[in-house]
Amino acid sequence: MYDYSKLKDKISDNGYTQEQVANALKISKGAFSQKINGIVAFSQDDVVEISKLLKIPKTKIYEYFFTEKV
Repeated sequence: MYDYSKLKDKISDNGYTQEQVANALKISKGAFSQKINGIVAFSQDDVVEISKLLKIPKTKIYEYFFTEKV
């Protein structure tokens, strides 16, 4: 399971709500909630779109999406 706490912080630091990110991905708020809470995996397209939206550099994607929960 991955730790998305840094991603959650990045979303709020950029002035977005999880609902706004869900809308940008064209998914429901509930579907996004399942992804950010580790119930359902983010797709590659999700990772790319969220990274563009939040201006996450390619070199930092691992930190936001693939850091394992300890």
